[in-house]
Amino acid sequence: MKILLEDYQGKLKTVNEMVEQSKLTNNGSINDTKRQSRLETKASEYRSMIVDIERAIARGNPKPKHDDSKSWQPLSFKTLMRGNIVRNIISRNTYLVDACYDNRATAVNILDINNEKEWEILR
Repeated sequence: MKILLEDYQGKLKTVNEMVEQSKLTNNGSINDTKRQSRLETKASEYRSMIVDIERAIARGNPKPKHDDSKSWQPLSFKTLMRGNIVRNIISRNTYLVDACYDNRATAVNILDINNEKEWEILR
């Protein structure tokens, strides 16, 4: 599982670099905008996969150590970006960063939904 996790983390890093490059070269055309959107969607999917794998690893290891993964780094609000996944070092709960500010961030809890009949969408 750790190898799979590292693989997805590497893919996410590559896609994030592509997203940043796309932002620099986007001239506003429809194709550039669609490409940017596809890359951001792919990055989001990789982040979701990473969270799912981390949860599976945590279930297999009920008492994780604080240094259980090389990928977790100390948080810095200066480098935090929307879309980053953060984890509380005490509860081990993970959250998706929605907005960043100078000395704080807004993060949301991630929940997998799978039965369409149990859910509604607000439009």
